[in-house]
Order: sequence, then structure tokens, then C-alpha cells
Amino acid sequence: MPDLDIKSDTINKGLEIIEDSTKESRTALDKNTAGGINKFFALLNSTPIAIKIDTYIAEKPYKLEKAMQKMKSKYKQIPEENRVEPSSYIALQTVNNLNYCLDEEHLRNAFINILISDMDSRKKSRVKPAYVEMVKQLNKEDAEFLKLLANNNNSFPSIELLLKTENKAGEKHLKKFIIYDFDELSNGKNSIIGELDPLVIDNLLYLNLIKNSYEVYYPDYLKAYEFLFDSTKNIYHLNNSEQKIDYKKRDGCSYRFRKKLY
Repeated sequence: MPDLDIKSDTINKGLEIIEDSTKESRTALDKNTAGGINKFFALLNSTPIAIKIDTYIAEKPYKLEKAMQKMKSKYKQIPEENRVEPSSYIALQTVNNLNYCLDEEHLRNAFINILISDMDSRKKSRVKPAYVEMVKQLNKEDAEFLKLLANNNNSFPSIELLLKTENKAGEKHLKKFIIYDFDELSNGKNSIIGELDPLVIDNLLYLNLIKNSYEVYYPDYLKAYEFLFDSTKNIYHLNNSEQKIDYKKRDGCSYRFRKKLY
């Protein structure tokens, strides 16, 4: 296939659908507002939501063009002998969904990378239609977490803080934290600590995009676990001397990719 202009019929079809839907949506919105047919819309049109919609529609051609230019740049990095036509489903779905996440960098890049991988004969067999559906179920925070994970060798240690009370069975589960860029030589001086969002983790586990276990302990992360605990345990104020903040070493956890989207 010659240099991507981007002239793939399937990709161009997706762009035509987007352009047509934008024009139709704009016409319908203007008609409803001008005619006063829909009073609710007339009210909505005076709110910040309407301003945001108008701004998004106005800026969309420019942002879509930038996304296409990035796609073209990535395509040119594929050796010519490995360039192939993408499947119709993946091309149409990725370009169409790209239309709705132009302001979300990580989601936008995920759709672009899926499509570009499908146009590379070396990767095409690993690109599944289900990946498009998975990305559609991600929000900005989910995508940022996956990007962070990918930038840290697909793994980083995590702990869950526990509240224990003397002479009482059981324990109260508190917040979970991760640590990355840990360097033993600097005693963790340049480490970055973040609190885990349970909604993000639950969604990624549900989609089978990550795996984790608080029953697995990685000896290589021992000092990172301890540093993370020492750095976070004092965020809680205990009510009495019988309470203490703890974490079990066996509760050390590493989040790792179960599968990659591209």
C-alpha cells in the first residue's frame, strides 16, 4: 500500500461519517434553538454546557486533523513492506470513536495505536476487535493509569493500609497506595507516591486489563514497600493507644498488565 495520505477507503469512510454527523447535529441544534420548538434545549443553550458543545464542534475539525497527522506520522514509521490495509471494522470503529475523545490524550492515543497496529503486518494478528470495545469503556483516569503502568515496566508495588485494634479480631481496610521511580541508592528521595482510585482499579480488573493479588509478595520490592508504608501511615490520626496502622508484608501487591491494548 502506498504512503498513507490517509487514503485508506475504510478510514476515509469513517471520516465522511464523522463529517456528516457533525453537520447534521449542528443543523438540528440550530433548528431547535432558533425555532423555539424545544424549550428545554433553549434553556440548555444558555448554560456553560452549550458553550462547551459549541466550542467542541467548532474546534473538532482542527483537532481531528491533528490526530490524523499523528496517525500519518506513526504510519510512516512502519517499514513499507509491512504496511497493510486495516480491517474495515477496526478502521471504522477506531476513527468513529476517535471523534468523541479528541480532548482526551490517552484515549485518543489508544485508538490511534490500535488502528496503526492493525496496519502493520508484524502486529496485525494481535489486534482484536474487542480491544476497541475495551477502550470505549475506559475514562481518562483509567487510560492514565494504564499509561503510567506501561511507563513503569508494566509493574509497580502497592500496599493497602490496615487499622488494627489491640485485643480485637479483624482489621479495617484503609486506603491503597502505589510507588514508582523508587531508587534504593537515594533511599526513595525521588520516589513518586500516589493513592489508588478504587473505581479505576475495579474497572480495569473487570475488563481484565490488569491483574493484582494481595497474596503475592515480591522480594525485589521489599524496601519500596517499607518506604511506601513509612510515607503514608501517618495520614491517619488514631483515637487511642490500642489502635495502630499496619500492613502485612504478604499484602504487598504489584499491578501488572494481563493484556495490552496494542
